Amino acid sequence: IRCDAQGGIYLAWLEALQEIDQAFFSFSADEGRTWSQVLNISRTNAPVYLPDLAVDDSGHFYMTWLSYQGSRAEVYFCRSLDHGATWHLPVRLGEESYFGVAPVLGVDDRGAVFVAWPRSSDAGSAVELVSSQDFGQTWSSRVFPAVPWPMSGWRPLLGIRPGGRMDLFIARWDNGGLLLDIHSSLDYGGS
Repeated sequence: IRCDAQGGIYLAWLEALQEIDQAFFSFSADEGRTWSQVLNISRTNAPVYLPDLAVDDSGHFYMTWLSYQGSRAEVYFCRSLDHGATWHLPVRLGEESYFGVAPVLGVDDRGAVFVAWPRSSDAGSAVELVSSQDFGQTWSSRVFPAVPWPMSGWRPLLGIRPGGRMDLFIARWDNGGLLLDIHSSLDYGGS
């Protein structure tokens, strides 16, 4: 669930459609008195897990989720650029050569979109952070090594503040103790 200062409420949830969980979306522009049509955003034959939703001040809505495609867990992204009325087709983020887990989504005050998730492959484990400066049309990627593996079932956290401050929090176990890695940027994720 997300809310804005104008009384908008935005919901993303999982619901079984023919016994397969899908990501759905609906919104209210009047503090919950009325609701938009319910839309299936994921539109897939594969089960969907862990949806996340972000909304910017210009009426752009973004959703991400995890979907199992065969033996792989992949991260998907979808966007609406017209206040949630219509949605583009979902796209897979990242490479097919690794196993993704628990994506988290954020938008900065300039409209840039960020998605972060833990991943593993034969090459090791890491947290991938992808960003888009064009509303989710194209993406650039940064990888943060996380050895040992980030905590199972724990999403990384994105803290995004106006003026370019962004923090990526990654929890992991090391020698039997909990560690929290914090990666910070003061230039909208540029460094």
